[in-house]
Amino acid sequence: MTLTLPAPALSTTAMAAPRPIARKAPAFAIENLAVSVPSPDGKLDLVHDVSLSVARGECHAIVGESGCGKTVTCLAALGLMPRSTNVSGSVRLGETQLLGGNRAELEAVRGRKIGMIFQDPQGALNPVRTIGVQLVEPLRLHMGMTRKKARARACELLAMVGISAPETRLEAYPHQLSGGTCQRVMIAMALATEPEILIADEPTTALDATVQLQVLDLLRSIQRQRDLAIVLITHDLGVVSEICDRVTVLYAGRSVESRSMADLFDRPHHPYTRALLDCLPSLDPQAPPPAAIPGEVPGPRQHVSGCAFHPRCSYATAHCAQALPERVASAADGMVRCHNPLGSAGYSLQ
Repeated sequence: MTLTLPAPALSTTAMAAPRPIARKAPAFAIENLAVSVPSPDGKLDLVHDVSLSVARGECHAIVGESGCGKTVTCLAALGLMPRSTNVSGSVRLGETQLLGGNRAELEAVRGRKIGMIFQDPQGALNPVRTIGVQLVEPLRLHMGMTRKKARARACELLAMVGISAPETRLEAYPHQLSGGTCQRVMIAMALATEPEILIADEPTTALDATVQLQVLDLLRSIQRQRDLAIVLITHDLGVVSEICDRVTVLYAGRSVESRSMADLFDRPHHPYTRALLDCLPSLDPQAPPPAAIPGEVPGPRQHVSGCAFHPRCSYATAHCAQALPERVASAADGMVRCHNPLGSAGYSLQ
């Protein structure tokens, strides 16, 4: 099915400037991140020149289809890729540089100041260890608690994320809990060391709609209580609209647009962002059905000249197949990589 996008209402040369957006200093910042891995055929580039930042109290989403590099970006930023991986760029937690430093120091910072919620909670939890053992361990290792205090704190954490009878649940194994309860356990574990930033990788995948809303409400509540910075990895723009302040869109390992959530949903500038939004179902019975994006995301072994999205793009021109778009910034703290941005305004080359 070919996706037909509406024509831009305005040209890219004469439009009103976007409103400025004041932001706090970043708690976590990725700049010009590039990730590659060795292969028998030579180096494979997985991520190219990705930049984003998130402040305390903000939730910044990384969105895109499967294979766009969302999870690799965060794993590489946290030093969780295999040792053979080549990672370049800058990753800062406050004033601390995380790339290129001592591995033991990175592990200490990661364990104490960064919480991670993995995509598959039942797969991420150790199946042969009780929930209590898995919660108590980071409290003793990173917080210096005695076993008794750590167990009491583990009960408090389970209660905080809405798990009833926490004393009993500490003795349970992951397979004895529902998917939603396991996800709440993962959130409790991620918050155990009182981190400065929480990275959530598809936290609502494989959960039913009711449990999804409960998990999102929980994350939103915790964020407000702790003034927590959250990076949310997701392919679901519906989830983004519920909880996020800013959005970075990835395609084929490259950031193609980054804006405030409200502006991106209201006036997407990249055709890929527009296509993702057109995939969302509408509650309006008169609205057209969701439109599928033709083709697939190119893998790292597939070389696409120019803009990687041009084979799937309704606005592509001959120039799109020849030249990679440069990153273009605006006064409203936004960014787009596109030769033919939709309704963009106030943009200048970085």
